[in-house]
Amino acid sequence: MILFCNNFIKVKHMKTILLILFVMLSVACANTHVVKSAQHLKSDTEVHFRFNSDDILPKYTSKLDKDIAFLKKYPDKAVTIEGHACLLGENEYNLDLGDRRAKAIKAYLIKKGIDAERIITVTFGEEQPKEHYKSTRENRRIVIKDMNK
Repeated sequence: MILFCNNFIKVKHMKTILLILFVMLSVACANTHVVKSAQHLKSDTEVHFRFNSDDILPKYTSKLDKDIAFLKKYPDKAVTIEGHACLLGENEYNLDLGDRRAKAIKAYLIKKGIDAERIITVTFGEEQPKEHYKSTRENRRIVIKDMNK
């Protein structure tokens, strides 16, 4: 509006116009950052484990490496790693096992160059079964979730 008032720009309005343009440019740059940050992991990543183990099976490393590539591309992203266990055994033991599984995945991500500050681990043990059968492979897992969703 200021630009077209009286079909010319008065010198005394030049500072105001420059200030408005600066603010508009700042907002445009900030919006570009927001659009870039709107990316998320395509879905939660699940990695399964053998009974009573926190060893990462080799067949899951390519899946983890895809998440690592995403995290390297978007350094403002963070993840939560949830550790789970099947229903066999005592609750306390399964909480510890879920924690060890989550920490094993965290260690793998850190080893591959992801900052530990961007990774939170939590254990649910047997408390959130995917399947309610006592010894199901589906419950012996970790789930990586994008914290920015």
